[in-house]
Amino acid sequence: MSFRDGLEELRDLGVRGTLYRAGRELWVRSTLAARTRPALPPCPRGDPSAWLPALPFAHPRIVARALEGRLDEAVRADLRRRADRACLGRLWCFSGFEADFGDPVDWYRNPLTGARWSAAVDASRSLREVPRCGEPKLVWEASRFPQAYHLARAAALSPAEAPRYWSHLEAQVRGFLRACPHPLGIHHASTQEASLRLAAWLFALSVFGRLGCPVEGLAASVAEAAWAAGHLIEHDLAYSRRAVYNNHLITEALGLYLAAWVLPEAPTTARWRHLGLSLLTEQADRQVYPEGAYINQSHTYHRAVLQEYLLAAALRRAEHAPVPAPWAAMLLRSYRFLRAQQDEGSGWLPNHGSNDGSLPRVLSSCDYEDFRPVLRAVASALGLGSPFPPGPWDEEALWLGASETPPAREALPRAVSLDGYHVLRDSEKTNNFAILRAGDTPDRFTQIDTFQLSLFAGGEEVLVDPGSYLYAEPVWHEHFFGASSHNTLTVDGEGPMVHHRQFKVLYRPRVRVLRRITEGPIRGLTCEHDGFRRLPGAPLHRRAVYHHRGGAWVIADRLVGEGEHRARLHWLGRPGPYQFSAERCALTLPAASGGLVVTVTDAAGAALHGDVVSGRESPPRGWHSRRFGVKVPAPSLAVEQRGRAPLTFVTVVCPEALAVRAEGPRWRFGDDEVTLDLEACL
Repeated sequence: MSFRDGLEELRDLGVRGTLYRAGRELWVRSTLAARTRPALPPCPRGDPSAWLPALPFAHPRIVARALEGRLDEAVRADLRRRADRACLGRLWCFSGFEADFGDPVDWYRNPLTGARWSAAVDASRSLREVPRCGEPKLVWEASRFPQAYHLARAAALSPAEAPRYWSHLEAQVRGFLRACPHPLGIHHASTQEASLRLAAWLFALSVFGRLGCPVEGLAASVAEAAWAAGHLIEHDLAYSRRAVYNNHLITEALGLYLAAWVLPEAPTTARWRHLGLSLLTEQADRQVYPEGAYINQSHTYHRAVLQEYLLAAALRRAEHAPVPAPWAAMLLRSYRFLRAQQDEGSGWLPNHGSNDGSLPRVLSSCDYEDFRPVLRAVASALGLGSPFPPGPWDEEALWLGASETPPAREALPRAVSLDGYHVLRDSEKTNNFAILRAGDTPDRFTQIDTFQLSLFAGGEEVLVDPGSYLYAEPVWHEHFFGASSHNTLTVDGEGPMVHHRQFKVLYRPRVRVLRRITEGPIRGLTCEHDGFRRLPGAPLHRRAVYHHRGGAWVIADRLVGEGEHRARLHWLGRPGPYQFSAERCALTLPAASGGLVVTVTDAAGAALHGDVVSGRESPPRGWHSRRFGVKVPAPSLAVEQRGRAPLTFVTVVCPEALAVRAEGPRWRFGDDEVTLDLEACL
């Protein structure tokens, strides 16, 4: 860390925040964290029959009946297969790959490397084993019990299999409780993990109990685990409020509420319930910005938080209590924000921001990328009509008690800007659209992706955000987190922010919109950010994104300022076949609507020098990760210019059949008389 970066972090955190962070580091690195943790009081004995019937999940037979005709046999068979594999300890992880954790499950084994975490080390010191054991999320995924959702949902559709599925799940839960006692080991190192698995267990208890399985014995053990989880969360809550005030804090707040739910007579749970509800209400406005963007600047984390609030709202309704107004307002603006960026045909959103498999509750058989399940559930919670026709995406809402409502299809906006996310849709083909991330970053939870542009054509994402892949491997984390893998500009080898510590960024840029056209045959906007102000000459990056009615996109990037610079423009295409012409600096990507060509020129239309790399290991380049722990090769087009500012790149993305050319400062689209004056845009 440079002295300058240290000063920037001090400015960012403030004196009190810096002192707290330093004290926390000393506390964790010493033995004080373990020695000062209060002893866990004996768990009061309760009666599960007092809370089991009130769990706010629909009866499985009702859900199964409602899904008739909405889930085809192939989907049902796939769910049964995942449930059968889960019985053998082969779990479907991060909605992307199967990992073998053994039978019985080895809760401390990294399924990809075989390395084992220590079971006897105090939780506060367990993360020191990352260099030896690798990515902790790989073992946390098993302890989040995604298999509880697969097994319970499969049992709902195949009730005759319920006893078998239940016996395997019960054995796995009891095996976890024996192997992972509070407060030892990696599974207690992050307090949000306790909340996530508690929610999974409660869902399974509700479903299997209503299918006639003997769940009361395990329910008593789950209540004891909730007792330990509540104390663990409450003890470490100050750190979450000060340092990880994002999805971690919301999940922990829900964990307190859930612990209070299953221990209604315990002496501490009234406090937990009040604290959990207060935090959920406070954070609804704090973490979801005024126009709907999420504090993490990540669509999948946004979805994860919506699932937490949907469960909390279901608990409130089960108590015959009103859903707090800030929750409802947050759900509504989140709904509008995410819907504006959705592809109607597939339900996909762009792969924007950190994407590490964030899907706490696997309550549908839709693709991980499909946001229709959660948006359908949000619409139901708000009393809105379904934005989609009946389909498999209804399942999540059904489990949360949604009633059948007729579709209320609304037209997606053609051009909208929400908290710095600018959406431009084709005036005729709404499945052709671009999303530009060009807004301020109020909080430090983000990738280094200012001016990231994602592009859909014919309902397919063709210019993509790289994703996340793995966090605990520094080389790969730096690659996926940093600007060089995103669809944006880097200058002198630097991004518009500095990656500091594992998930922190420094020098957050200021962004302003310089020009906007919302009507007519050519529509778009021009933005500017000052993220490179720390470099010599304090250059500014301007990006103009304009769409022509014939299906072409023109993206102009200009570096303005003083001095000599090296500017690199990067585009990541979707995984799959591609062709590249070095002479034309043209990358051709197949698409459902026909081939798309991405060409990069200077301001006069002369081809620049660039190259394409796909799937390079060292140094990493040309990778796409839609699912955590999985990366696939993707064409990475990089174009560089060196010289005195201003430096200009013009990228044209258009169908192969459309000729787009420069005529002086104006750009012509085929035979259309309408032209675009890029100099006026920049």
